Amino acid sequence: MSSTDNKNTKNRTDHITELIKALPLVEGFPLKEEELWQFFNKAVKNPDISIRKLSTKKEKSFGPKRISGYNLFTKTYKLDDLDGKKATMKDKSIVWKELSDEERSKYDTQAIEQNTLNGFLPIIKKETLTSLQEKWKIEFEIWVHADESTRGPEPILPTRQPNKPRAPKVSEKQDIQASEDLLISA
Repeated sequence: MSSTDNKNTKNRTDHITELIKALPLVEGFPLKEEELWQFFNKAVKNPDISIRKLSTKKEKSFGPKRISGYNLFTKTYKLDDLDGKKATMKDKSIVWKELSDEERSKYDTQAIEQNTLNGFLPIIKKETLTSLQEKWKIEFEIWVHADESTRGPEPILPTRQPNKPRAPKVSEKQDIQASEDLLISA
C-alpha cells in the first residue's frame, strides 16, 4: 500500500461521522445531526448496547522522536564488506547482539544525551519485585549478623501489592440501586 492510499483510507470514525452528517440531508429524515450524535453517545454509554465510542485522532508529530541505543547503532553502523554491499538490518542486529555490554552502553548513553537535547526526559524504569527482594536478602543478611543492640528493626520483605478493588460498573450500580429501591418499598 502506498502513502497516497493511506490518505484516502477511512477508519471507523470517518465512516460513522460521514453517516451522521449525511442522514439529515435525506428528504423526510426526522432528526438533525446534533440529535443523532446525542443518540449515538447514549448508545455508547449504555452497557446493554455493544458499541464503542469514537477514537480521537492523534496529531502526527513531525519533530524529533525518542531514540534508543539500538536505533543510534543501526543509523551509524557501516559493514566492512568486500562485495561493497550495504549492511542489512539483519546484519546490523546480529552485530548488535554480539556487542559487549560496555559497547552497548556507549550507544545508550549517546541516545540518552540526544533525547535530552530533543526535550525527552530519560525513562526511569520501575524496580522489579525480584530486584527489591534481592536487595532485601542482602540487607537481611547484614541485619542478622549485626549486633542486636545496634541493628535496628528487621528489614521488611517486599511483596506483590494486592490488586486495587475495582469500582462497580454502571449496570452494577443500577442493579444495586434497584435492589435498594425494592427493599425500601417492601
